[in-house]
Amino acid sequence: AHTNFERDNLVSKGIESSKIKVIASSHLNDDDFISIAEQASNEFKDTVTKTRKQYGISDSSPVALFIGSKSIEKGTINLIKAWPKVLENIPAAKLIIAGLSTKSWVEAKKNYDLNQIIELEYIKDKQKTDLLALSNLVVIPSKNESFGMVILEAWAKAKPVIGGPAGATRELIADGVDGYTVEFNDIDNLAKKITLLFSDPVKANSFGEAGQKKARLYNEKDLVTKTIELYTDAVK
Repeated sequence: AHTNFERDNLVSKGIESSKIKVIASSHLNDDDFISIAEQASNEFKDTVTKTRKQYGISDSSPVALFIGSKSIEKGTINLIKAWPKVLENIPAAKLIIAGLSTKSWVEAKKNYDLNQIIELEYIKDKQKTDLLALSNLVVIPSKNESFGMVILEAWAKAKPVIGGPAGATRELIADGVDGYTVEFNDIDNLAKKITLLFSDPVKANSFGEAGQKKARLYNEKDLVTKTIELYTDAVK
């Protein structure tokens, strides 16, 4: 299982707990991490400036980033509902929604104003890294998650995160310590939390640094070792 939440759910369905091993899913290695101090370098700033220019985003605009399949369950509709409320307080803010479109998303978005929202389709690793670099926070307000790799990727770049109510997400995010979690369909609170982190860089940096420390516990090398040990024990 990826999480204790998933393990407990399996146990509730009658599977013996002794037969379940919890091993998270992660591909992070040391090269994926960059501290807030490193982000102050001219090289990093130049990369961010170049990427912002590529998407027509000014240096003064705070950016929220969503990465994942664009569906109702992932919370993308909730995000575009919340965005006008964010703009009431921070008119220059931008939202980037990146990922494969679903039929539900294509139909539902027709009913909303996508002003100040940049929509992208599937993105490759380099593009994802650039988007994470330019963003001020990452928002994944989904109600269903098996783990939450994007949260770890955001933390690796010391970015604060906002997640949804999924059990796996709430197991990963310590609310108010390294991010926030919000109830699904709670549009007002979602907008409030985004606005709060945009408006309070000290808190945002604190969340990002705390998350980065946690993300280092999910390094690929250790997880591969644990997986090999699991299979080795299973065939004895």
